[in-house]
Amino acid sequence: MPHATWLKPVLIAATIVALGVAGNVALSHAEASEGPLLGIGPAPDASTSASVSPDSLARAIAVHDPFRAARAPASVRFDPEAGAPGAPPPFVAPRPTFTLAGIMMGAEPTALVDGLPGTEGTRVLRVGERVGDYVMRAIERDRVVIAGRDTTWTLRVRTRFQ
Repeated sequence: MPHATWLKPVLIAATIVALGVAGNVALSHAEASEGPLLGIGPAPDASTSASVSPDSLARAIAVHDPFRAARAPASVRFDPEAGAPGAPPPFVAPRPTFTLAGIMMGAEPTALVDGLPGTEGTRVLRVGERVGDYVMRAIERDRVVIAGRDTTWTLRVRTRFQ
């Protein structure tokens, strides 16, 4: 393809020219609507428009907000804490409800615990054993301590008197 060697430089040059024209149009529009871009002294005339400072270009872009279709500031103030209107609330995992079914004291104390996530029925645990995110920290005669990521549960033996 012999035309491919000259096509790329021509397209690059055309893009640069188009961007230059678009920039001059945006600057002249901003100057006409708001006076001098920097707010100091009179508006530049056509002879000085070729040497426009980068601050002037940044202000011209900010005045015409290129990232909004309406080219105007948002009508609602951004609040990252509020969340999107109509959006569901963030998911919060439910806390498990543990029940201490019993304690067996001996050389190595053992606790019978109900309600551990991912298990059916009663689970037998010893100190240091882990079930998912939960660790059995202590087993005493009348209570056990189970620790999770952000919560520690102390379960007591319930006695029923009739």
